[in-house]
Amino acid sequence: MVRQNGAEDRVLIGESYVGTGAEAAHINTVLGSRSGVVGTAWTTSLATPRAGHIPFITVLAPGIPVKPLTLFVNKAPAASDEHANITWGAAQAGVAGGVADAVASGVINAADAESLVLIAAVWVDPKAADEDLVYANNRAATRAALATGFSGGPSLDAVLAAAAAPANPFYASPEARGAGAGRGPAAVGGGAVAAGGAAVIGDAAVVGGGVAGGTGAVGGTSADVARVARVARDARDARDA
Repeated sequence: MVRQNGAEDRVLIGESYVGTGAEAAHINTVLGSRSGVVGTAWTTSLATPRAGHIPFITVLAPGIPVKPLTLFVNKAPAASDEHANITWGAAQAGVAGGVADAVASGVINAADAESLVLIAAVWVDPKAADEDLVYANNRAATRAALATGFSGGPSLDAVLAAAAAPANPFYASPEARGAGAGRGPAAVGGGAVAAGGAAVIGDAAVVGGGVAGGTGAVGGTSADVARVARVARDARDARDA
């Protein structure tokens, strides 16, 4: 539950996918009050680790946890020493930086930072190798997910439009393929990587081989589906070149 700029208390849920290949970041965020249901979930998760999944408090540096206090929950269990290091290292640094960016830019009201807690579910591919890219993608994806949570995105129009041709990083539906996307995967998320790892934030965006659109940008007509599929195909071809 969150009180942001006078709004009623509520739980804010966000999602973002940034990047391509093994270094892509997929972040899910749940932000709310320490004294509410999110605070209860936060402390329960911290106190009940499971094999391969050990939530921990995210830090900007040893002894300096980011605020709002953020619980890092790894989606993928450590597959190797290298995978563990890149998860606890680069991905953690990226998430911490993204939370701080959200506060610095006003996405999260600085006055509320002490009273909120954040749960961040973080995907790090076991094949990830480029630490700097993992860091940049997770930083951008965390900020984008928080922005989406506060905006209430994606809009229902965008959701219904995307339903015409579902696609994700691992699969393109027959509708998407029939519109020209081919069989390759498409990625959908709340931020798109630009040069230098920056993110374009909206209800959704094109992300490394995938498709979506900002608010009202994607309709449900066959022409819209074809356009979405074409963007997916072009992005995938650029990635595979």
